[in-house]
Amino acid sequence: MAYEYIGDINLEYGGIYIDISDWKDGYANAVEICDLDSACGFTGAVFIRNLTLIKPRNETELNSVLSVVGHETQKVSDLDVAYAAFSYGLYDGEPEETIQLEDDGDMTFDEWGVDFKAPDDFNLREYVENTYLK
Repeated sequence: MAYEYIGDINLEYGGIYIDISDWKDGYANAVEICDLDSACGFTGAVFIRNLTLIKPRNETELNSVLSVVGHETQKVSDLDVAYAAFSYGLYDGEPEETIQLEDDGDMTFDEWGVDFKAPDDFNLREYVENTYLK
């Protein structure tokens, strides 16, 4: 698998790894890291989930998907289309785990619960790459 990363340089603020190896078969594998502080106010927390991005099935769907990210069909790569499918919501997946990155961060927020609190020397990028991108 060959994952490409799209997102903030600081993974703590969110991003997505996408592997388009199976795109010709109609899907791509992805791992999303979502900054829950920005998403819902859960300070210091991120969730990680495996996703299956679904390739648009026809030209109409492709145009709808690409319109979300401002692309035209003539000038896009498969990776661009896969990312647009993610942005459009054309995927399956559920949160795998929630991690609290801050020392004094809460362990729960609304309906969210933390699976574990990151230790002081925790590197989120290394954790994701070693746990999810194998």
